Amino acid sequence: MRAVLLLLALAACQRVEPRAQDLGKRLAALAHCAPGACEREVKSWKLDRAEWDRLVVDPYRGEQPYARYARAFDEAVPALAAQLRAGGGVAVRSHFAGDPRNTLGQARARWAVPVQYPSKVVELGGKPLDVVFDVDRQGRVHAITGIDRIINMRAAKIDPVCAADLAAARTGKCLEIAWVLADAALRDDVERFTRSCALAAGLCAGDRKADERPARSTAGGSAELDRGMPAP
Repeated sequence: MRAVLLLLALAACQRVEPRAQDLGKRLAALAHCAPGACEREVKSWKLDRAEWDRLVVDPYRGEQPYARYARAFDEAVPALAAQLRAGGGVAVRSHFAGDPRNTLGQARARWAVPVQYPSKVVELGGKPLDVVFDVDRQGRVHAITGIDRIINMRAAKIDPVCAADLAAARTGKCLEIAWVLADAALRDDVERFTRSCALAAGLCAGDRKADERPARSTAGGSAELDRGMPAP
């Protein structure tokens, strides 16, 4: 029985990479596609509400986050289709936290999917395709985009100044507190968001452009940093 289970586990592992290869071939075949073909392909990646809620983690589930995802996805279709049509070498890689090649949207999307989820990102002609791909066991392709917009829109409604720190976060402790800000904003936890904003003002000074705005007071506790937030 143990040998059978081992063989099944090995087979499951071996199925992951061919799906990534199939994604690369699928995207490469769309180079110089006819008018409308690339648009139809991109639209086919869109998750429906049930698929969205199965894929993402709290607090990204729900009607409002999905509606914002759907709107961001629809707005991104023309640019994504144009990039597919232009073609170029296709490079598929695993979607890892902390990968400096990730776009901001891809980095923030790492917060929205389960830890170690086997999502993929793609470069076309050396330029990132600004989505995160999910390829299921049946070979169906779906994509996430706009997570950074979902986070920033909600944060800006609570505190536009603090939302700028969140949007600027790229490194170190600033990135850690940005996860807290995002989580608090999406959960409508205004008290936690406000406490974290005080920390972000100091921790994100290096990530924030010097001419964007003056630094704010860094008063506030540091308990939130002991929570062990995941990096995007």
